[in-house]
Amino acid sequence: CFILCTHRGFKVYSVAPLEQKISRSFSSGGLGYAEMLFRCNYIALIGGTDRPSFPTNKVVLWDDRSQSMAAEIECPSEARSVRLRKDRIVVVLDHSTDVYSLTATPTLLHSYRTCSNPLGLASLCPDDRRPVLAAMGPEPGQLALCNLAQSSEAPLIVAAHETALAQVQLNEDGTKVATASEKAGAEHGTLIRVFDTETGKKLHEVRRGTERARIYSIRFSRRSTHLCCASDHGTVHVFSLHDQEAVAASSLLPSVLPKYFSSQWSFAKFAIPSAYAICAFGEADNQVIAVSAEGYFYRATFESSGEVNVSKIQLT
Repeated sequence: CFILCTHRGFKVYSVAPLEQKISRSFSSGGLGYAEMLFRCNYIALIGGTDRPSFPTNKVVLWDDRSQSMAAEIECPSEARSVRLRKDRIVVVLDHSTDVYSLTATPTLLHSYRTCSNPLGLASLCPDDRRPVLAAMGPEPGQLALCNLAQSSEAPLIVAAHETALAQVQLNEDGTKVATASEKAGAEHGTLIRVFDTETGKKLHEVRRGTERARIYSIRFSRRSTHLCCASDHGTVHVFSLHDQEAVAASSLLPSVLPKYFSSQWSFAKFAIPSAYAICAFGEADNQVIAVSAEGYFYRATFESSGEVNVSKIQLT
């Protein structure tokens, strides 16, 4: 399932088959951010648009079964985004990432200080065995990996990029995290790096195209064998992460060749004529779905050869 914010409320769609499941409107205004708790009835909402349905410094936990507010969190500043797992609510502010209990009266459990985070970047692992939170670090380009089971422990700080982060995304079991930076610097193209969440070791470095791009979305496949990303260039790129020979080669080549030649490149891509889109993998590792800001749904199936078949449907 996926959720869309509108100027009047939100809509929830299933993916297979593509079907609108829920449509809710609020007379008070629109939403700027929404996050589902798996496929259950709880949805975290943040007001947005030019007429927000809720104050933008408030996170509302909406119970769609009763169509009422189940809980709310009032923040000291504007809430940029929110993440959910069955026992935690993570609220992202401009200079902190705050962890609350998911209860009728949410309690602040921990607050991680971060560098400026206007994009509201954070990623939360839903797996019970690995309660990992990937947040912005205290300095631009740094990634903070936090163990929510041991909140008294200091986060593992990873120097992920030389410039501010543009995207952060954990895989499904919380063992890997992918990052992209806002600027490519002197490099050609835009780098996406994958790190081990236990050690902070860099596992992969992939390169999206030959020109700098703003990455809007990164997602791992279910088995973490592939990675997809959507950018402001109107394309979705797919990378392979299971080619161990390529990984080994990329760790050796930098000693003799520039990074441009040692990075891994996408083996498949498809175009989306949109200024903004998000992407994710479907049930199979060779299927990518994307949703554009213009309200179109794309389903792409790719082969190992790089051949891609794409279908496009307008959402209603």
